[in-house]
Amino acid sequence: MNPARRGSNAKTGAIWLSIIASLLLGASAVTLLRVRGVIQQFTDSRIKGEVQQVVEKFAIIDSLLANWLTRALDRLKYHSLSDGKPSLNPDQRELIRGGMGERSVPILKFGDRKLSSHLDDIVDLSEDFETSLTIFVRDGDQMVRVITSIKTKDGQSAVGTLLDPKGPVLPKLLQGKPYKGLARILGKLYFTKYVPIFDQSNQVIGAWYAGYQISSIGDSIRESVRNAELSEQTHLIIVDDDDRVLYASEGSPEKLLVDVAKLAQDLPDDRSSIIKSTAYDDYKYRFIPYKPWGMKVVSADSLSTVNQLTLQLSLGILALQLMAAISVVFLTWFYSRRLSKSLAEVDEARLQAEEANHAKSAFLANMSHELRTPMNAIIGYSEILTEDCEEMEPDEIRQDLNKILSSAKHLLGLINSVLDLSKVEAGKMTIYAEEVSLSILMNDILASIKPLASKNQNTLNFENSVGTDDLICVDITKAKQIILNLASNACKFTESGVVTISSKFVDDGSSERLQISISDSGIGMSDEQMGRLFQEFSQADASTTRKYGGTGLGLALSKRFSQMMNGDINVTSKVNVGSNFNLDLPRYFSDTNKKVEGSIQKLQVLPDSKDDPEPHIQDYPPVAALGKVLIIDDDAPTRDVIERHLKIDGYAVMSAQNGSEGLQNARAWMPDLIALDLNMPGKNGWEVLDEIKKDEQLSAIPVVLISKDVEGINLKSLYENAYCLAKPIDWSLFDNILLQFSSQGNLDKPYVLLIESSGGTLDKLQEAIQANGYSIKIFADDSSALAEIAKHRPSLIIVDMSTKDFDGASFIESLHRNPSAAHLPVVMINAQDLPESDQQRLRSRFTGVIASDNLNTNELSDRIASFLPSREPPKT
Repeated sequence: MNPARRGSNAKTGAIWLSIIASLLLGASAVTLLRVRGVIQQFTDSRIKGEVQQVVEKFAIIDSLLANWLTRALDRLKYHSLSDGKPSLNPDQRELIRGGMGERSVPILKFGDRKLSSHLDDIVDLSEDFETSLTIFVRDGDQMVRVITSIKTKDGQSAVGTLLDPKGPVLPKLLQGKPYKGLARILGKLYFTKYVPIFDQSNQVIGAWYAGYQISSIGDSIRESVRNAELSEQTHLIIVDDDDRVLYASEGSPEKLLVDVAKLAQDLPDDRSSIIKSTAYDDYKYRFIPYKPWGMKVVSADSLSTVNQLTLQLSLGILALQLMAAISVVFLTWFYSRRLSKSLAEVDEARLQAEEANHAKSAFLANMSHELRTPMNAIIGYSEILTEDCEEMEPDEIRQDLNKILSSAKHLLGLINSVLDLSKVEAGKMTIYAEEVSLSILMNDILASIKPLASKNQNTLNFENSVGTDDLICVDITKAKQIILNLASNACKFTESGVVTISSKFVDDGSSERLQISISDSGIGMSDEQMGRLFQEFSQADASTTRKYGGTGLGLALSKRFSQMMNGDINVTSKVNVGSNFNLDLPRYFSDTNKKVEGSIQKLQVLPDSKDDPEPHIQDYPPVAALGKVLIIDDDAPTRDVIERHLKIDGYAVMSAQNGSEGLQNARAWMPDLIALDLNMPGKNGWEVLDEIKKDEQLSAIPVVLISKDVEGINLKSLYENAYCLAKPIDWSLFDNILLQFSSQGNLDKPYVLLIESSGGTLDKLQEAIQANGYSIKIFADDSSALAEIAKHRPSLIIVDMSTKDFDGASFIESLHRNPSAAHLPVVMINAQDLPESDQQRLRSRFTGVIASDNLNTNELSDRIASFLPSREPPKT
């Protein structure tokens, strides 16, 4: 080949090489960006899966432990109470000995047996349930371990040690509230459950405890964290409620763990957070809170890891491309040198180049598959589980749902407590004013106060200066709490004296006001003591606290509640003569659902009655009950299950633990139905039923008998309006009995409540509703609708989402926060699709949606009928 031809070939080769190099560089840049995005998505998905797995294990353990601890506590309470009711005499003390020395404590008794004599029994129970068990006795504002299976760090018995005064448990118990969650005991972290012990005057005198040490149940979580399948420089960390690192994945740097613990202190406990590391420039942290335990699951991943992996993969792809290019260039150069001899070699080189290119494409295709497979699997399994749950019948999942329901209720209680506390500390509460008869309200209060007055041999008088026109408009719950607190204090600080409650209306020129006076002939107070009377956590005198107990919160909360309703509390008193508290409120509180700004901080919410020891501030509107049901059963778990079932269905419930108490409650409360256990000790169910049917006031009340064995019982030949159920209770049969009882006219007439301001569909709706045999009540705003719902419970609520100046989404959301409205059907009518934000908020809040513009009257009637409860009673 001549030199000119050789130079031309070299130049051509150089041009080809430049073009190929440019194409390779461009392709590599695009590939680099795409691969980096895929790797980042894959890494995020993988670590989210690991975090979700840890959170799910937390939830499973929480559910299992809550159920197991409940059973252990039930056994502990049953064993303790088998000797009799608890009592505490602060003047009688005994020495108890443990590994930490001796301590003098008040003697807590169950019946005639001292608590300290139960030690061997508690140890046996602890071994049976493989839990730590403790019974505390209250000594002032402290809780002392009298018998316990817990050991100190030295392996000695923890008898005589105190419940941590700085921890979250003691304030709850002193307020008469249970506690479930994580707590530190003698320096070790436990999953715990505490239940207060009350004496017959409803005072806290001790507590039952059951718990598991986290170190004994955390192996599975620890292994999940340490063996998590994570990319290089990606870590998984668990932070406890004190912002200390509990577990970390293998190879997590100490500097990173310190940084995570430090940052966790300033982060909220109720939502996820993503922040950058202060110790490493290229790290970011995701904090996922697990609120039931106060823990946070933290993932830490490095951006440099993604970049490094991207670079490695890109270099591999580039290497394949370069190999192909070099082969092409080399073969081209070889062909120019030996054209006549290399035709076959050129063909082979072309094939090699194609195979190399195919290998590159196959590699990218496989890489895409590896990324998509785990993500598709997660999505697929989620969809399968969702479809399975939708297709299952209730009987198939009832047991699991009961477990979930039990855990959810405990959790809900805790959340509600946290939300209530946050709302109180923020100084924002909601007033729900309702119309009520003053005589009915005061009779209800007097029924609760009479046992307190009798305890100290006091005479209770009620002077009513109000005539027959006694309708008032107040927040019933808060007014009740105020009067109960003032009256109970009067009974507590008076012995063998007189407590007088009087009520009257006063016209101050601008409006009518309600004045309720509570006077007593008790110990009285000095001017100095009255100056401290309404301060939080303060009582009139230190000796008062020692002798009479209390936290000093009741009067402070009562005064602030009265101020929220535009009222106040005034007091006059004289030492050794008595005290007079005067509650002044407007007769008609005009601003319904008014949000009140205040400075209420860390105040105790008073219970409505002894049947509701764990009230919390309601942030939802009231809903009228379907009826009143009295449960008479000596078995506490059975009472609790029936009560929960009835409350969810919308009934007001009162419980009694023996026949005598049940008869007393029936005469005072006059329920619409009585559920009666036949197999009670003492006065059994047959004797109670016989007294009910012989009593002129009670004889017409339907009675549902609950028995271990119903065979051979012929109720129809003995009593009218009597039914019988076997244990375990068939809830569908129980519901049928309730439906039959309601169909006999014992409840309000059924009606449909409609919120509608536009006239476009009103006529069609009225005709469709009346065609189904229901009356209709129409309202144009949520305030008047809520007022009606508080008086009379509707069978169905229909909400026109297009109603002017009406936020239907907020109305439905607030209504369904009330547990008694859980089964109250709500149907939305909307001509257009709801915004996605409202759909997310209302998911599971409503029963159905009707597109009224697309239906004629007959179709609309059939659609509404599908949401209405059956009007036909069951056949018996």
